[in-house]
Amino acid sequence: MSWTRKTFSKISKSLFRWDLAVLSSPAVYFACTSNLDNGGDRDTVHAFPTTSDLRMIFPSRNPAACDFGAFMGQRSGLRRHRTIEKMEESATRVTLKSKYKVNWSEPLGEGTFGAVYEAVEHGSGEKVAVKKIPKRFTDNETFQREMGALLRLRDAGGHPNICGLRENFEEGDFYYLVLDLIQGGEMFDQLCAHGAYSEADSARLVREVASALAFLHGIGIIHGDMKPENVMLTSVSSSDAIIQVVDFGCAQVVDDPDIIASQKSSSLTTTPAYSAPEVLKQQRAKKPVAVDARFDMWALGVIMYIMLTGVHPFDLYGNASNDEVIDAIISGEKPPLRDSPLTSHLSADAISVIEKLLEWNPRKRWTADQLLEHPWVRGETARQGKIEHINTKLMAQRKFRTKIGGLDLDADNDGYLSVAELRKLAQGGSIKVETDNGDEHLTLSDFYDLLSEHMKNRFYPKGHVIYHEGDHGHAMYFLNSGKVEVSTKDGFRTTLGEPGSFFGEGALLHPDRVRSGTIKCLTPVHAIEVSREYFEKYLTEDLDVDLHLRSTHNSRRQERVRKILEDYCQERMVEKHYKKGERVFTKGEIAEHVFLLLDGRVTISTDTNHVVSSIGPGFTFGEAAFLFNSRRNAVATCTSDRCSIRTITAKDFNALVSTNPLFHECIRENSLRREFQKAICLATKKPFPRSSKELRSTYDSFMTQGTGSLELADLRKLLLNFNPHCTEEDVHDLFDLLDLRESGSVEWDNFQRLFGMESN
Repeated sequence: MSWTRKTFSKISKSLFRWDLAVLSSPAVYFACTSNLDNGGDRDTVHAFPTTSDLRMIFPSRNPAACDFGAFMGQRSGLRRHRTIEKMEESATRVTLKSKYKVNWSEPLGEGTFGAVYEAVEHGSGEKVAVKKIPKRFTDNETFQREMGALLRLRDAGGHPNICGLRENFEEGDFYYLVLDLIQGGEMFDQLCAHGAYSEADSARLVREVASALAFLHGIGIIHGDMKPENVMLTSVSSSDAIIQVVDFGCAQVVDDPDIIASQKSSSLTTTPAYSAPEVLKQQRAKKPVAVDARFDMWALGVIMYIMLTGVHPFDLYGNASNDEVIDAIISGEKPPLRDSPLTSHLSADAISVIEKLLEWNPRKRWTADQLLEHPWVRGETARQGKIEHINTKLMAQRKFRTKIGGLDLDADNDGYLSVAELRKLAQGGSIKVETDNGDEHLTLSDFYDLLSEHMKNRFYPKGHVIYHEGDHGHAMYFLNSGKVEVSTKDGFRTTLGEPGSFFGEGALLHPDRVRSGTIKCLTPVHAIEVSREYFEKYLTEDLDVDLHLRSTHNSRRQERVRKILEDYCQERMVEKHYKKGERVFTKGEIAEHVFLLLDGRVTISTDTNHVVSSIGPGFTFGEAAFLFNSRRNAVATCTSDRCSIRTITAKDFNALVSTNPLFHECIRENSLRREFQKAICLATKKPFPRSSKELRSTYDSFMTQGTGSLELADLRKLLLNFNPHCTEEDVHDLFDLLDLRESGSVEWDNFQRLFGMESN
């Protein structure tokens, strides 16, 4: 067999238990229990590389020592190799200095592996954190865990409630990690500083953390050390602060998220007060710990209990030792919940959620997806009234958390240990915890406060289909986190993953409300669902928003047209090149081709040489002559230095129009709109208006006097004067395109929206 480092690395990652099998062969063999191979229910024998192969993998080893024991001793070396390989593959290919201005003179603090500095991105002016890490730390397992998690997280598109890796650089003896800047301190400290808060406030925080965990678990990451210190705020300003989960030094990354409950670790380090009973039992017995996504959910249950009662569920007085807390958790005795004065102020739903998270049996414990579906977490049943003295209780509880030798760490709540803090710790001095006592209220997710009954948070697991092509659509969606795949039956496929991306608008803009594609979640997804009623009442009232939605929708339809053309006619399309000023076709000639512009710009103009429209890459032109069965009625000219254009024959184009209804619809709409623009240019003997003022003047000149709007008769006269080949059906279809409000007339604001004009 042929072995390479890459092949061996890939195989080794699927092996969870190794046993040497003594077999008479030139190669050493091993047996492994592999969940990837057989579900983990029986041993499977695999061939291990021969000694010559081992010499390639471990060149520093004596060939005689290249047995399975030597391999076991080199597992950390393999992990190190994988970490270095990933870092090199993902590194930004320009210098750090070329993209960021870093304040090297004053570090924000000292992280586990190096100093952290504030930096500003040159282009956007956005502040970020830059962590400078010596390459020697690639030997450290905690660093390997953290980088594995951060790189997986970045590859999956990131999440707004997770402190993510934006990019990384490799320069000299250091790695530089560019991370989100965390300036708001710990969530609990902000809660203490801003006074009493309600169940509803807590529910919003829990929802954001649960959304982060659902995303992590869905892409194969277990955080492994969820605790209040690792739930931070991006800013001290309540108006723009958001929750972010930090610190992936204890994270476990698995190759297949569907078997996330199967991974085991003998070196898992956890914080006992937030550790699940099944983990603590295994650790006390000094056995490998089964890493499970529900481990994180138990920790969230503890955090939620503290948030709502001000005390730790297994350390009610804040003075128990670690061993006492562990004993209490392992015992299976439930913390005070029902019929307890500690929780008498809580709603039944709040108590129910805590019970589901602090379920002793991990198989019955709720997942993050289940948690996000609960009405309390969605904010529907959480009480609005402030919890009396909760901030005082929480502040008292905070005095006993995470101490070494009686000293509180991270005094300035910035998420890092500064040099001064470390110096005080070394000297045995006390460190006072300071908080911001400003008057601003804690508003972690202002956007949620704007949600009405017509806008809903939707959380979908990986693999979920939000809607299918052909479904009737009643809503559109804004992507908050995650990635979705857009696919159509005719073979079009693309991915959306930028926060703020939207989809589903097509059905709301389409007269029949029909979905034109299928949306499938590639990762866990958090989306904002906007109802058709809200869309029509609010979003389309804003001209800029409406123009952006329609422009994006048209671009997507055109991209789909391009893909259909390429798939159908790829082998039969001929590519041609034109120079600046060269005509692609002229008025009066017989149409033989439709054109797809690959590169450059082409203008469409009337015989008076007045420009109707400017065509950009990815758009088709020249199809009107086929649809209206006429000769060319305009001129197409290359206006860039060079135009690359693919031609489609009349036969291929007509065959595609007759067999693909969506293609026909898109092409027809574009052609009708351009015919209308040509008609205006011919009637006014001017280029098509390029400003709102000019467009308004043109609109006024053609509308029926006294009505204040463009009527069907106005449009019929204008269009047929230009192109007598247009039918009555063409006239009505064009009118329907322009009459966005379905009012029976084309009003000025709709006319302006359709032709992409913004007010001066």
